[in-house]
Amino acid sequence: MNRQPLLERRAVALRMEFVDLFPDPIVPSVGGNIVLAPATKFPELLDSPAKSVPATITPFPDLFDIIFAPTEISDAFGALFVGVALLLGPDFLLAPAGLVSDEGIRPGYALEAVIGDLIEPDAQWLKDRKEKLATSAPIAVKAIILTLFIAAGLLVERILLVALEDSSFVISLGICSCIGGGLLDVIREPLPTREERDTLRGSQTSFSSSPTSASSRAAAATRPRSCAPSAPSTRAIGSAT
Repeated sequence: MNRQPLLERRAVALRMEFVDLFPDPIVPSVGGNIVLAPATKFPELLDSPAKSVPATITPFPDLFDIIFAPTEISDAFGALFVGVALLLGPDFLLAPAGLVSDEGIRPGYALEAVIGDLIEPDAQWLKDRKEKLATSAPIAVKAIILTLFIAAGLLVERILLVALEDSSFVISLGICSCIGGGLLDVIREPLPTREERDTLRGSQTSFSSSPTSASSRAAAATRPRSCAPSAPSTRAIGSAT
């Protein structure tokens, strides 16, 4: 048997080579067509300019020009929402801290009584309002107050525009304030009406003037402590014995 070729094959040393399958430069092609990127001047664009130009500082807007600027549609919407928010008051901001009283801080509600005293001082709803009863102001009074607060809302909207510099932000702030104040008025504890108060007083008067209640109160006042009724458990034990 001839072993010489086998020995020669064993004598050959193994080796490993790295073959770059994508040698530089890579020329991409699609369907046999070479695709080349357009020429660019990217490094030259990063060069600093020959002359430096100082930065232009935007001057602070003039408060007088903004407040007395011509009214636009956005100003009308902003004045409406901000005015209604001023009418409802800031109670929705104080409610999370527990600083809201029963009457609350409601400029529109308080101004209704002032305007009502000037227009019709002897009105029944004013008497109910002074007695802290549930009542509603006439539409004429509410229209006057709403007009006053919309005018005040226009002034506040212009002042907020100086700080926020965008009418959309002012309108959003007014809408959020209207939602908060409106929800707080909805969940506020309602006042009793005059009929409800008279009914409650009548029931209390009839109870206090009844002879049964009067005699029972007199007996309870003159009864000595030793004659006080015992506990139910003691009476039950005594009756059992």
